[in-house]
Amino acid sequence: MGALGLAFVSFSFMFFGMYSSVAQAVRETGEKWLLFSMAGVVTLLVTILGSAFTTYSVLYKAKDNELLLAMPIPPGKILFVRMLTVFAFGLLFCVIAWAPSLAAYFFEFGFSPDVLLAHIITCFALTAFVTAVTCVLGWLIALCSGLFRNKTLVTVLLCVAFIAIYYTFSFRMQSIVASVIENISSVSAAMHGWARPMMVLGQG
Repeated sequence: MGALGLAFVSFSFMFFGMYSSVAQAVRETGEKWLLFSMAGVVTLLVTILGSAFTTYSVLYKAKDNELLLAMPIPPGKILFVRMLTVFAFGLLFCVIAWAPSLAAYFFEFGFSPDVLLAHIITCFALTAFVTAVTCVLGWLIALCSGLFRNKTLVTVLLCVAFIAIYYTFSFRMQSIVASVIENISSVSAAMHGWARPMMVLGQG
């Protein structure tokens, strides 16, 4: 448990360093919302990749599903508890990736209660969205593993693929951030165009 907590703290500090660099860059342009737009993109990627297999194991691969369904417990309540677990895991990943952006904002621009309230509301909204997405991804993982005889092997391969994508993104994060800072005007233009939902998220 201690090692897991240390890993979460380490990732949080890593994200804080990244967001601090972005915050310094957007100070010059005056587009503070761009910090939260970038944080939103990172949070969605991290949370979806981190929660996909958790959702698969909690919803679709739980070993006590048949036992619970055999009991006089309404299936809706069972599903509700499962979904709460999925939401809780998603919220944990979301806080790790999203909260450091607030700390970076306060460090660079000063404390604002309005920004704090909006940040908290957005964190729960992002988690709800991610929960819906990971439910679909978990179902796809279950579907893929069900098409083959060796389900464990397929699950392991998919897990390795997700981990590879996750760590590739993590190792390239610094270079990605540097590229974003160097092309901040182009990023802003993209947010006004095809990535407009992320701009609305940042402004919100």
